[in-house]
Amino acid sequence: MLKCVRKQLVDFLNDGKFGNPASDEDFASSDFAPVTNLSCEHHFGDLDSSQKRRPNAS
Repeated sequence: MLKCVRKQLVDFLNDGKFGNPASDEDFASSDFAPVTNLSCEHHFGDLDSSQKRRPNAS
């Protein structure tokens, strides 16, 4: 399992590309980004239920 983690997550380990702590500038530039994708999933759920209720509506 450890071999698999080292192979797949090499960029996120201590010596990897993303292994260093983020700077204050990085935090400021990503402050607007949502933490999860739940808001996007909510819209797709609404669309799905709408299409099931009225399949012929455009």
